[in-house]
Amino acid sequence: MPAGAHWRWRPDGSMAVVRDGMRRQTLEYPAGHAIVELSILRSDATFSIANPRVSPSGEYVAFFDCRDRNAMKLSIVDRAGKAVETAPPFTDWWGLAWTPSNEVWYAVEDSTGNQTPIYGLDVRGRRRLVYRAPGYLTLHDISSGGDVLASFDRYVGHTELVDATDAAPVDRTWRDGATVAALAADRTMLLRLRGGSGGLNGSIYLWRPGEDQPIRIAEGDEAALSRDGSKALVVSGAAPPTVTIVPTGAGIPQALDLGKIESVAWVGWHPDGRPVLSLVRPGSAPVVYALTPEGRDPVAILPPELQPSGANQISPDGSRIVATDSTGRSVVCTLASRAYQPIPGVSTTDRVIGWAADGASLFVISSQPQAMQVDRVSVSTGRRTPWKTVRPAHAAVTGLARIVAAPDGHLVYSYYNQRSELYVIQGLK
Repeated sequence: MPAGAHWRWRPDGSMAVVRDGMRRQTLEYPAGHAIVELSILRSDATFSIANPRVSPSGEYVAFFDCRDRNAMKLSIVDRAGKAVETAPPFTDWWGLAWTPSNEVWYAVEDSTGNQTPIYGLDVRGRRRLVYRAPGYLTLHDISSGGDVLASFDRYVGHTELVDATDAAPVDRTWRDGATVAALAADRTMLLRLRGGSGGLNGSIYLWRPGEDQPIRIAEGDEAALSRDGSKALVVSGAAPPTVTIVPTGAGIPQALDLGKIESVAWVGWHPDGRPVLSLVRPGSAPVVYALTPEGRDPVAILPPELQPSGANQISPDGSRIVATDSTGRSVVCTLASRAYQPIPGVSTTDRVIGWAADGASLFVISSQPQAMQVDRVSVSTGRRTPWKTVRPAHAAVTGLARIVAAPDGHLVYSYYNQRSELYVIQGLK
């Protein structure tokens, strides 16, 4: 999805603003007057309110509700924050704008991932198809005369594997842009693929070392790999999602009975074979649970203010887990006592991408696109030692979408190249 506007001026000088918090976002209109507040439910998400736009009359604000990655929604609210209309859910958005007649046009990804339909929705709930564009089209704005400003965008995804030496990256790109989900100690990896090649609900692929290509093991959008690589924990579908233990070899997939849940914020594996999940139940914030190896009897293992993010976040001996607290600090929590402390030497702009095999240090990368420097950081002292400079084979000017470190320092990462052409489209009604 394109980056969303975080503010929008009105001709009268008023402004719609999205104010960011660590676990929630607030929509203000005008600035300083809160009308909507949404929690950020997923550990890999940085926003829940995207692309707010004020109607020409100034009476309404439209925005994308992105709390559920598989069921995003367009919402229209009035100046008091009262819900006026909501469009049917979709899996990705590509911009919205108001027409001069107070109708919202919004671009979304269709089920094939090969086209971008633009729909119109008015404040009376009337919805219609305006235009269907080939490929990816981002809707930027609509003039007072009805001309549409839009860009046709081409995204090319890349995934590369780098060993612990200074060898050149090995290309692990698959189809039209699969991204890495997990990496095992033996270099077995999981890839997640959406769009035209991945299908409506996405696909999870397993790529073993020495194989020429991966194999599809499940339908799904997110996944984690057990320490020995024998099982994957796969999240698929939406509202509510299904979580399944999928054997990576012979065996029968097992769907987990998790009770009533709205979404899954994070998945992982304990080294002893227990699935670990962060679940969002109706009306509640995410809670991290450990299940039995058979996938039963969930027990909360972290304080509610802590949430893990990324792969390989549980220490090799299973005693500790890396998470972020409500202020965005990276902390290490001891599972037996649930006590935790900040990791010295790691800032809120860093990402912890995995434990080292010694269990005493972490692999950390700066979140700034221009850095791409992986360091090894001591959990106890914060001593930071350069480990490897990531040099993607292609320009990755927007940074890495995902990077995972194996305990021995092998790295796998995914990133995108984007090329856009800007157009003014006339005649759409």
